[in-house]
Amino acid sequence: MASFDKKRLVGKVAIITGSGRGIGRCEALLMAQQGAKVVVSDIGTDTNGTSTARKVAEEIRVAGGDAISSTENVASLEGAQRTVEAAVQSYGRLDLLLITLACEPVIQSTSSQKNNGIWYSIAISKHRLP
Repeated sequence: MASFDKKRLVGKVAIITGSGRGIGRCEALLMAQQGAKVVVSDIGTDTNGTSTARKVAEEIRVAGGDAISSTENVASLEGAQRTVEAAVQSYGRLDLLLITLACEPVIQSTSSQKNNGIWYSIAISKHRLP
């Protein structure tokens, strides 16, 4: 059986979108546990109006990891650019981009709604790719 290196992401910087709760939160916690510096990106809030991204970033820091939060809407080019800039400004680089889409049930789907996931990926990738 292969050994599992728990710190294989040391020195890496990751943006994880949709990481304020659910699967995205778990991905952020795991990447931080493995040594990555994490940008917790989420526009959501809890029932008290507190940013879920800020809560997860704080949870990572309390556990000994390194994380910042971004509440920018990365579905827009401007929000995506500000999120990438925050990563580069805080950590000097960006190595990993994990896009965790939160999909809400749609009663009547339109072609533009179906393409939101594609646009979301393009918006944030545009500001990192040469």
